Amino acid sequence: MLRVLDNFFNRFRQNKNIDNLNDRTTIMDVKDFQVVEPYKQLRTNIVFAMSVRNTSVIEISSSYPGEGKSITSANVAIAMAQTGAKVLLIDCDLRKSVQHKIFKVENKLGLSSILGKMATFEDCVHKEVTKNLDLISSGPIPPNPSELIASQNMKNFIEEVQKIYDYVIVDTPPIGVVSDALELSQYTGGLVIVTRQGVTTYEDVKRTLGSAKFLNVNILGLVVNGMEDSKFNGYGKYNKYKKYGKYGKYSYSYGEEKGKKT
Repeated sequence: MLRVLDNFFNRFRQNKNIDNLNDRTTIMDVKDFQVVEPYKQLRTNIVFAMSVRNTSVIEISSSYPGEGKSITSANVAIAMAQTGAKVLLIDCDLRKSVQHKIFKVENKLGLSSILGKMATFEDCVHKEVTKNLDLISSGPIPPNPSELIASQNMKNFIEEVQKIYDYVIVDTPPIGVVSDALELSQYTGGLVIVTRQGVTTYEDVKRTLGSAKFLNVNILGLVVNGMEDSKFNGYGKYNKYKKYGKYGKYSYSYGEEKGKKT
């Protein structure tokens, strides 16, 4: 397990100096040690795991929506950039993107534009969304997202950006919803799986790990969000998404499936 992140949103709410808090609040927005430190520790663990695997590119995913993968991706990327490393965050969730909303940038062009040969990297990159951190948002929703992710263009893109950046963090769709994250794993050095106490079930984790291992994906570790045990320093629960939206004919909402919770 890479890191437990507990009670972070609750800590945000207790800070009277912070207004309009939501599930897109990042560690750029707060100075509280107990808010920021868990992500710094997570950064350290991920960087170590990447060095062991000799890779500079990782993907961060989850079993299902609402487990915190996108905000975790953003905060890990920010924490890495704070060390002085040059970091690129890529929103590979071509169906339900959120990174452009977190960093408050436009999404008229992005990854789908690059993979579809409609724009260049320079056309699409958002430079310095915070110091040392660049962002490629998802871009317009394409008709064939899975095919784009599995394409030679995607492989070429990853190979090119890792020549430019010290670290590349890829935010992918949930593994239990579509196959994109597992398709992408052939181009990355490892996978970090984000879970949430009270949302992610034991069976969810078992299926996700099973799918990843079947394809020989390098699993760097698990991150547990939403731990309420006070023995962990951390940083509160983000509000859950009620629905992630449709992937083809698929939509998922919480509270429909019973099971043992992680």
